[in-house]
Amino acid sequence: MAKRRQSTLEILQKTAPAPQSSKTRSNSTPAQADANVSSVTLEGYQTLQQKVAEQAGVITDLRHEITSLTHIITDLRQEIASLKNQFDRQDIDRSAQAAATAHAEEQTRVIAELRQQISLLQTQQTQAQPQPDATLQQEIARQAERITQLQGQIAQQNSFAAIGEAQANRWRSRVFAG
Repeated sequence: MAKRRQSTLEILQKTAPAPQSSKTRSNSTPAQADANVSSVTLEGYQTLQQKVAEQAGVITDLRHEITSLTHIITDLRQEIASLKNQFDRQDIDRSAQAAATAHAEEQTRVIAELRQQISLLQTQQTQAQPQPDATLQQEIARQAERITQLQGQIAQQNSFAAIGEAQANRWRSRVFAG
């Protein structure tokens, strides 16, 4: 996973072909030069395709992580709903209930947005056809930027989940202690 998250620039720098000296170029025949250019172009293209595939794997991993967070948030929302019913019966701290509900609704909205963005990325990826090297490099850069954004959103959702869990724990102590 860590290997997949290397920056595109680092990967491209590592895989860039070394420049040939003028001595080597002048000794080769035109046919050899054409073969070298074709193999470098093919190797570069294949390397870029591999990078696109690696980033697609990272996107898939992030989708799985978002799915996992969605399940956690759903469980927390169910627990909050259960505690809310207990509060209604016991008439305890109505303002805390409203805050928890708003928080759960915000989490649901953010998750829906993340799902839309992932769906859009998947659609764009499936529609992609072999492209010239420059276009592939732009696609790699765009995907790397999107991966960074999604990772930031996942971190934000983790903090929301932690807040929700802390709120649920506080309610548990009030409900079961009383």
